[in-house]
Amino acid sequence: PPTRQELGARAELERAAALRRALGRARGPERAALQARVLRALREVRARFPVQHELVAEACFRAAEVLRAAVSSAEAAREFELSREHGAGSDWRARAGLELGHLERRARRHEQALVHYRAVLMDSGSAPARRDEALLWAGRSCAELGLTEQARALWEQAAAQAADPCDRVAAYDALALAWIDAGDLEAAAGELERCRTAVRERALEETPLGERVRSALLRMRAVARLRRAIARRRAGVVVER
Repeated sequence: PPTRQELGARAELERAAALRRALGRARGPERAALQARVLRALREVRARFPVQHELVAEACFRAAEVLRAAVSSAEAAREFELSREHGAGSDWRARAGLELGHLERRARRHEQALVHYRAVLMDSGSAPARRDEALLWAGRSCAELGLTEQARALWEQAAAQAADPCDRVAAYDALALAWIDAGDLEAAAGELERCRTAVRERALEETPLGERVRSALLRMRAVARLRRAIARRRAGVVVER
């Protein structure tokens, strides 16, 4: 049975969750005051129940989300770091690591973002789905840093092993876009064909997953980009790489 400490921590989290729902409807000064109450409730979990590590990790993660929405990325980063520290053995550790990477990526600090994504990849406690997500984003960071071969290797790994077929579609999309940017349209077309072959069976399923895969295929940016690139080539337009 749950201990009194665990019950107390969960009660604080539920109180904070109720305040957060109200926060979505608040405006102006009322919103700022309510936001402060949410943060106090979440920080109470860490202050009063420090040994409830998984619940503290969740509280820190939720506090970071509130701070990030308030355009306070430095404070949000600190809360995500605390979530990582307390989240060993739970999914919060990997989730917080990914969010730290996203904060750095949005600030265009791609080297720092890559450090966080790689930390998720190297952590044996990260769930396979989180590692797949980290592969995709690490590839993007590598691409932003001009590390094209490393980016392709990461995306190839995701395309081959991702548990969620939608992540595999995203990886193939990234590979095709990279080949389009490099001017190799045949290689890009090959990636799109590999993608269709890899997820064909899932895409044919009349299930929620099948619907998700079909939607992912329709959202692939490389398809339209490749079509435009082929049209430009046929028109004799030279595209600078």
